[in-house]
Amino acid sequence: MTEAAPDVTSLRAAEGILGQAIVTTEPLRAGANNRLFRAETEDHRYMLKLYPPPGDDGRNGFSAETRALAFMQDFPELPAPALRGYDREAGLAVMDFVEGQPADKAGTADIDAAVSFAMALRRAYDKSGRDIFGPATEACLSPADVFAQISRRRDGLQEAASGSPSLAEFLTRSFDPAFETFSDAAETKLATAGIDKTASLSAGQLTLSPSDFGFHNAIRRADGGLTFVDFEYFGTDDPVRLVADFLLHPGHALDAAQKRKFRDEVGGAFSELDPAYAPRFDALYPLVGLRWCMIILNEFLPRVLARRRAAGVITETRTLQDTQLRKANRLLDDLKLHYEGESS
Repeated sequence: MTEAAPDVTSLRAAEGILGQAIVTTEPLRAGANNRLFRAETEDHRYMLKLYPPPGDDGRNGFSAETRALAFMQDFPELPAPALRGYDREAGLAVMDFVEGQPADKAGTADIDAAVSFAMALRRAYDKSGRDIFGPATEACLSPADVFAQISRRRDGLQEAASGSPSLAEFLTRSFDPAFETFSDAAETKLATAGIDKTASLSAGQLTLSPSDFGFHNAIRRADGGLTFVDFEYFGTDDPVRLVADFLLHPGHALDAAQKRKFRDEVGGAFSELDPAYAPRFDALYPLVGLRWCMIILNEFLPRVLARRRAAGVITETRTLQDTQLRKANRLLDDLKLHYEGESS
């Protein structure tokens, strides 16, 4: 159940940041990994975001997001919540509350906004970002990283599969054969393009990336514009991942024309900066999709389920897992159709 109010320690920390009393608080939708509250003082609305402690994987969403928001405040072309301050000990960030509604349905203007945001990230990277930020969470700094991440996530699901016949069937009968086929095809394409699978990308081939970029993390303001939110995975990454993740993200639905517009406009710009971008994208796109299949199935992992519960997710475990398995199946079917279309 979502908490009705932040704990006293967090509330006092937020008031210390703002320098004034918080009159009311209201829980917002539960994040998968954090807790969000709207807080009101006598004259303003804010958002309080409470982060879990860093995980065993070393990911620190608090540090990544507060650094990203502080950085983006110097770039008006990167519409993001204004960071008012943070308390590291409390794992708390205080931001201006963005008035608006979730950007559930994307139109042409929204794709334009996403394209602009993606290209502004690259300009910010060139200006100073490359000297400030390290790799994004699970960044793919060489093509081999994509292969390795899929294998690691697949291995992580093996124990869960022993207790779930439906998961085991999906992995062994559907996912594993696709991974082998897509991997062989990707290696052939990389070799044909003269790209060393294991070679790290140069600094000039990278960009800044939210690593969770999409309309599921956007708020439509009253003026119709978008403010992008959630930068807990922020850092540098291969733009192939930025574009492919946006196209494949299960958190939003894009039609074929919208996907083509984003892919062509952002990909075209990165191709001008890096001749190896296009063949790298062509080789790795289906594999990035397989990586998403594995991420969708995170709810089969006990540690992830525990984190979801701590953040207020209350859906019954079996229902949650069945839903995610259906999503993974649908995505895999789409990837197979893409592969068959590319191969024909």
